[in-house]
Amino acid sequence: ASLTEEFIREREEKEELEHEIEQRRQEFDTRVASLTEEFIREREEKDELNKEIEVIREEIDRLNDEIISFDRIRSEMQSAFDKKLQESLTIQEELKAAREKLEIAGENLKTELKYLGDEKEELQHDYNSLAAEKDKLGEDYENLLSEKETLLSENIRLASENGRLAAEKGIFEKRISEIDKIRDELDLAVAENQSLKMENGNLEKQIRQIRYEKGAAEKKVEEKIEEYSTEIAQLQEMYRDKDHELKVMRQEYAASLFNQINFNSGGTRIAGDAIHVLTQLGEFLSQHNDLNIQVAGHADNEPISLEYVNKYPSNWELSAARAAAVINYLYSQFEIAPDRMELKAYSFHKPAYPNDTEDGRKKNRRVEIFLKPDAIQ
Repeated sequence: ASLTEEFIREREEKEELEHEIEQRRQEFDTRVASLTEEFIREREEKDELNKEIEVIREEIDRLNDEIISFDRIRSEMQSAFDKKLQESLTIQEELKAAREKLEIAGENLKTELKYLGDEKEELQHDYNSLAAEKDKLGEDYENLLSEKETLLSENIRLASENGRLAAEKGIFEKRISEIDKIRDELDLAVAENQSLKMENGNLEKQIRQIRYEKGAAEKKVEEKIEEYSTEIAQLQEMYRDKDHELKVMRQEYAASLFNQINFNSGGTRIAGDAIHVLTQLGEFLSQHNDLNIQVAGHADNEPISLEYVNKYPSNWELSAARAAAVINYLYSQFEIAPDRMELKAYSFHKPAYPNDTEDGRKKNRRVEIFLKPDAIQ
């Protein structure tokens, strides 16, 4: 870089010298042209004076001829002749002065030309020196070009290294930004933590209240369970065979009615033992208005047959239709209030038995009925 700057500086100095030489050469040419024009102009003036002298001479000759021809009027023309003679003398004096002026100008021109010649020789000497210096600079330039190629290779390597460092810098800056963001979030979290601590005190009071209310509700549920224990025991006796069993769960009574609903593959019609089972359940629900019911429909994993595909595009619609059939039966036959009944559908996603046998698929084509005391609601 230092050599490049030195080379550029020397080249600029060289250009300035060449510019100064050209400028001085132009000034010399301008000065020579000016002197030449002045010399030409004075020579033209001299020619004009010569012409005027010639004209005067011709006039004198004419006058002499007139004097000879008109000697009779010589006395009359004497005054005119004297006047003309005086004018001639004046012109001669002017010509003499002009000649002297031209001689002086010529001397000046010679002096100027000599000065310009000396200056030209000096400029020629400077030019020769600059030419020699130019040759030396040319050699230096070649050396600098070689060094430039080396520096360019080094610059490429450094540029690649700078790119890698810039990428790492970007990663570090991103990480710093993320750290700053985390710090801001931490400050915000600390502030929120203080707020949450205050809210926590309020929530603890609310939790104690909720626990108290929950205990009261659980006590009420236990009372409900105790109240229905006799009826549930009777209902269990109705289903105490291998196909009809009422599963009792804590705070929830689940009647799993499998093949007794007797759904055929792809069907939703309630028939056979299912009517008897639902009749007993409907009578029980009619006598206990504070019990709610949830009906969940299920299906096996067999695809919907072409016979039913337009009506039930998938097992989702089929399982929902089976649950809806049970709810509609309880509503139409026993006038169980709609707001006491809830429908769910699971397609084939909650099988009770494996679907790899016909018996398993038959048992999975089912509905499950959950009885819930109103206190649990």
